[in-house]
Amino acid sequence: MLASTLPGGRPSPFTPAALSAVAGECSLSERRAADAERELVEWKKVKFMAERLGEEFNALITSTTRFGFFVELEDLFVEGLVPLETLPGERFNYHENSHKIVGDRSRREFSIGDRVLVRLDRIEALDHKLQFSLAEPEPRRPRGRAAGADRGPEEASQARGSSRALGQHHLDAIGAHGADVSRPLLAGLDKGANKRIEILGVAG
Repeated sequence: MLASTLPGGRPSPFTPAALSAVAGECSLSERRAADAERELVEWKKVKFMAERLGEEFNALITSTTRFGFFVELEDLFVEGLVPLETLPGERFNYHENSHKIVGDRSRREFSIGDRVLVRLDRIEALDHKLQFSLAEPEPRRPRGRAAGADRGPEEASQARGSSRALGQHHLDAIGAHGADVSRPLLAGLDKGANKRIEILGVAG
């Protein structure tokens, strides 16, 4: 092609259409080779990590999605997914505007560039995929009254209604039996403590 353009050069044996076809075939072959190389690298990574199942690694969050976030292990350059449902302690949601994953209660955030400690939980050899989870203890649920804060409005309302109904049932039972219930109770208290207990409205 170049020779045909020079003074005294010979005509090119290839037509523009033939050259275009050859160029297209070369590009396709190059893409196939790149895909094969990438698949081989991924297969090697999965084979290498298969012996490290359950181990913990320092990692960097590289992207966030509605189903979790992807991490890259430091020094190993191996990528994997931390699913949203495996995040401990509470429910997390993906905020598309800020590209962050945020906890409903604690407001803890996971965003691109954060460093985390992860554990290798699962390997899908056929798909060349790795699944991780956060390698940190699950937060303890608060006890007593604070524990009710984790309940939803409907669940908390039902719990309060059950407590009120149980208390009213006990009061109704005492009111129906009157002194028959109060006297044995008072007698037991008086006997154990050797004291006389008087309650207004209850005959001695």
